[in-house]
Amino acid sequence: MSVEYAYARIRGRRAKLLTPIEMETLIREDLENMENALKDTKYGKYLPKVGEKGGISKLLNAVNLAFIDELEKVKKILSDDGNLLYSLETYLARWDLQNFITIVRGKFYSHPEEEILRALLPIGILDEIRLRDLMKEEDAYSVAERVKVIVKGLPFEITRESLKYLKAGELAKFEYGVYTSFYHNILSRDVHPSVKDFYKFSIDAKNLSLAFISLQYGERPSLWIEGGYLSGSLKIKVLQCETVEDLQRVISEHIGLKGVALENIDTIFERKFFGSVLRDFRRDPVSFYSVLQYLNELEREVITLRTIIYAKSFGLSPEQIKEVLYV
Repeated sequence: MSVEYAYARIRGRRAKLLTPIEMETLIREDLENMENALKDTKYGKYLPKVGEKGGISKLLNAVNLAFIDELEKVKKILSDDGNLLYSLETYLARWDLQNFITIVRGKFYSHPEEEILRALLPIGILDEIRLRDLMKEEDAYSVAERVKVIVKGLPFEITRESLKYLKAGELAKFEYGVYTSFYHNILSRDVHPSVKDFYKFSIDAKNLSLAFISLQYGERPSLWIEGGYLSGSLKIKVLQCETVEDLQRVISEHIGLKGVALENIDTIFERKFFGSVLRDFRRDPVSFYSVLQYLNELEREVITLRTIIYAKSFGLSPEQIKEVLYV
């Protein structure tokens, strides 16, 4: 398979993304009529496949199924090029991490089961069947222990030390162990440089997020994941912060992000990364950048749809939904 072939196929798939007019129609539609509105889009053919009578779960599951199906099609396009396929799968490995952390956090804080399930996107080794099995576990510790013992091939390791932290109620230290293992695994892989760049941006965002969470609880930051782009001197400055205001000042002065909402730091760094991908894609469209750019557009579409459905279930108006979407 040539990269030119992959580019042409991806370009054709990009044409099937929802248009701004279609998205506007979905935003303005009532929740009761949302299913009919989705039927007029590419997501319509997935509604009968989820096998539910209706409601928010049916809508979310149809969107999830469409997303999973589209990812399989992209994988098939790249199937003849082992390195590009491995790079794609490495990029998508983040969903296994996110789904696992979501269940552990949900169980740790005793969130309702349906609320946890609706936050999951069953992509990767932790598919829908495995995720639902994990949801049957009594608590966060049981979930983590089951994954450690039974689920093979995940891009992270759960150590005995991490389990001890979780059993002691130290969720942040447990997550730190999982994140450290995940990023070490990913950055050691022989993949396209852009995928490693993505994860280095993710490490930077996670470090600032960890610092923010610690300061919110009145504690000095102490956890730092190695491998990102932030310098050692900046690491020292972040770990010396004593208040959220100190952290915001460091971010403003040394990273150039002024007035950012720190709870959205992951999204901000992801947008920064994909801004660079877009520039590389425009400069060299017949390349793996075309795949990454399409995945970004596809993920944003799916997350936007899921957000619209959630927002409507909470009774938000179209104007309020737009405020949520475009912060």
